[in-house]
Order: sequence, then structure tokens, then C-alpha cells
Amino acid sequence: MPADFELRRETRIVYSRGWGALTDADLVGHQAHMAALFKSGQLDVDWAQLWDFTAVDNLDGVSSSGIRRVAEGNPWPRYTVRAVVVTTDEQFGLVRMFQALGDPKTDGIGITRSLADADAFITRERVRLGIAI
Repeated sequence: MPADFELRRETRIVYSRGWGALTDADLVGHQAHMAALFKSGQLDVDWAQLWDFTAVDNLDGVSSSGIRRVAEGNPWPRYTVRAVVVTTDEQFGLVRMFQALGDPKTDGIGITRSLADADAFITRERVRLGIAI
């Protein structure tokens, strides 16, 4: 499956990444893992998420209905800090679609073109929200 995650406990960031040919099933499966982590109490509102799409080279298996399903089932609480790193306009467009369909729980997601910018966004938003790590 070309999607996985790592829990970076020292920074309380879920580092999610996709690679290769990403599909709706990959995104839905990843979301199910996140929902289970919230349900078990391993994740809470103080955790941030950084989605790294820099190694994704094919989105033919991602559909608008899949994005809608993921947006509507988003387990992340409103006001959690989330950033997405994209390398193409197509990736950018799909993340914007996710934001629009998941509003208001997805309205604060930062979309960047580099990991450094994503890290900076997460730090800046945590300071703004008063989340101490």
C-alpha cells in the first residue's frame, strides 16, 4: 500500500506519506488508521499531522467521490494543525477539494511545496493556538 504513517511522539506530529500510485483505497485505509488512533486515545487535539505527497507520482486512482468520502469521514478534530506538502498542481487541487468538502474541520490545513514550509506552518499555528509541545 503506498501510504503509511509514523507517530513522532517527541513532536506530537503524525508524519503521513504517500508514494507511487495513490488510490482512494489508500486514502480511506489511512483515514481508518487515524480514526482508530483517536478512538484509542493515542491521538488528541494537540497532535499535528504532516502529509507528505512529494513521492506520489500517479493520482489516477484518486476520484472526486473518494476525496468526498475521506473529507466527510475526517476523524481529526477542528482546530488541529495539519499541513500537506504537494509537488504538482493536481495534488494541490485534490487537497483544496478535500478542504472544501470537509469544511469546517479542514479549513485550517496548510498546503505547501516543501517539508520545511510545512514544519514552519505547524510551528506557527501551534504558537498561534497556544499548543505547547
